[in-house]
Amino acid sequence: MIAKRPTVINPVILISDNSRLYLKSDSPGLTLYTDNSRPLYQLQEPVILMQGITTNPQTVHLSVLKSNGDLCYTVVPVNGTPQTSVLTNLDLRSRKYARLILLPYNGMVHIFYAHSHQAIPELWHLEHLFWNGKSWRAGHLGEVVSRTPNYHVSLDSQGNIHFLAMTFQGHQSLLLSNRFHGTFHLWGTLTETLRIQREVAEMTTILTPDNTHYVFWTVKNLQGQHDIYWAKRTKANDLSSTTWHQVPAPIQKVSGPMRGIGALEVNDTLWLLLWSENVILMYFDGEKWRQHSTKLLKHRAIEVIKRSERSFYCTKWLEDDTAFQSPLFADSIGLPYAMPARVQQLGQSQMHTLPAEITAPNEITSTFVDQSAQVIKGSSLTSPDNNPGPQQYVASLASIPQHHSSSLESTPIAVESSTNNTENLSTAEKTPTPSLDENV
Repeated sequence: MIAKRPTVINPVILISDNSRLYLKSDSPGLTLYTDNSRPLYQLQEPVILMQGITTNPQTVHLSVLKSNGDLCYTVVPVNGTPQTSVLTNLDLRSRKYARLILLPYNGMVHIFYAHSHQAIPELWHLEHLFWNGKSWRAGHLGEVVSRTPNYHVSLDSQGNIHFLAMTFQGHQSLLLSNRFHGTFHLWGTLTETLRIQREVAEMTTILTPDNTHYVFWTVKNLQGQHDIYWAKRTKANDLSSTTWHQVPAPIQKVSGPMRGIGALEVNDTLWLLLWSENVILMYFDGEKWRQHSTKLLKHRAIEVIKRSERSFYCTKWLEDDTAFQSPLFADSIGLPYAMPARVQQLGQSQMHTLPAEITAPNEITSTFVDQSAQVIKGSSLTSPDNNPGPQQYVASLASIPQHHSSSLESTPIAVESSTNNTENLSTAEKTPTPSLDENV
């Protein structure tokens, strides 16, 4: 059975220290907007999953799973031509895919995603793709049992990636953790670190700049309400720090079906958003959780990706229906609203070279150029092929061996030499590149 496109793909708001963009699925593909509603990039192909992140005001990174199974990575410079790589072709006939996470950091690129087989829809396989500056590598992180893939990725002050996942086993849920060493580029061992009675319905995490790791979750109590609990561990950047300290009393009790939970840290304050029949915004004052605001549940679900020099957050949230492309309660929690003037003036002064601050892993390209991608300049759509774009970049891209992709081996990504141009692509495509290492 062919996997169907989800009826709803939630918008994504991309936030950095001084900028904000908006990624939205539309017919037939997706559009990336600046904060003044100016389209910056458009893909005119149906998509199943999409994710983005902005690392500075000049660069946006995107990862997209298209309806044809192509998993793509794209760099969108604000004043240049986007560069797209097709990393692999995934099997959409028997599997479904969910929760795509993208994290470029310190000259590297990490892509995470989950997939399950239609015969066992609640057994999720968790995968990791990694650009190490020279090549892409693929790694399998493990499996979890849950209605949706409850896993999260965080970053500590030393550049280590922290991976948390929740799985259901018997009558309890298990919190699993792993760590990707930022210097040696190696995963540790997926380890059980916390046991929770009953099934966890929703989960989110925060790793703050002081290396304190928080996890929040919801469970249904015997009265039919949902209890929201939390736990934390300090010195997350220390390899010996593995103990989670769970607070026994729930933060809040919520009536009605639990629809979502999100968490952000802004200006050293923790914020928690809960939505079921109503929406509740809470904050931590250093000693206890306090309720800040409540609203009726009439807002659209979104994802908020917040990246700064000190932190990385990827969380569910709700969209404000009274403010343009803004997270709910953005003013209350202190999220940036306006885009820099240089981005707002896009189209007045176009540069056709990538900014110097884009590092090697951002300079990835492949011979599989997405002809449907459009750069939007001013009010008109212009194909990148009709513009004097940057010189084609050289990358050693290869097919990524995945056990769940039946067509992967027949879809190698060719290598283009530095002296070749797009006229030589037909020759390059005939030469398959070596397979990647599966172990990272």
